[in-house]
Amino acid sequence: MHYGSDEIVIGCDECGWGPLAGPIVVGACALRVADFANTPCRDSKKYSGKNIASLFSAYDRDIASSKILASSVYESWPLESVQKGAGAALRDAYRLAIETVRYRLRPRHPKAIIDGSTLWYNNYCETMIKGDSKCKAISAASCIAKRRQLEVMHEWHLRYPEYGFNRHHGYGTDEHIAAIRKHGMLSGFHRITIVARMPLFGGITLKTRT
Repeated sequence: MHYGSDEIVIGCDECGWGPLAGPIVVGACALRVADFANTPCRDSKKYSGKNIASLFSAYDRDIASSKILASSVYESWPLESVQKGAGAALRDAYRLAIETVRYRLRPRHPKAIIDGSTLWYNNYCETMIKGDSKCKAISAASCIAKRRQLEVMHEWHLRYPEYGFNRHHGYGTDEHIAAIRKHGMLSGFHRITIVARMPLFGGITLKTRT
């Protein structure tokens, strides 16, 4: 196993922490440092689009244009957070995403840089505050993770269009709150323990749909 290399870096980032529904998606992406300058991926929050299709197009274009050596995503679903605890579930997601990329690069074992200040996984990893705008490997990982999170929301919108997941992407907008009040929470998709405690619901007992 070849540890350490200035040539290749694994970037790692998550998306979906803020929404009230859907998985937290952790993305990991390996790039050569020499390719950073020609990597078009940006921090996923800097992309804009009028609808989910335009966002898919933007992410797909830049991901395809980047010289990504290996990538992976891991989805941590609400039930996993309930069973393990939110922190433990997220640590597992980072570990699996990073080690999957390393497995695909074997025998190389590049350093992984995690966006933010929390070292979710410590096997030859480090953190970088605002890394999604400083490190292209993290930017690419951010795009891959966000692209998958949007895809999940689109899939669930097709199944349950009354919630409007294609518009608010799971965030706690007025539209989403109203839909939860009217239709209830979706078992396994809504973060039931968080939603049920929200003051917005004023102690109302919400039904859960399976």
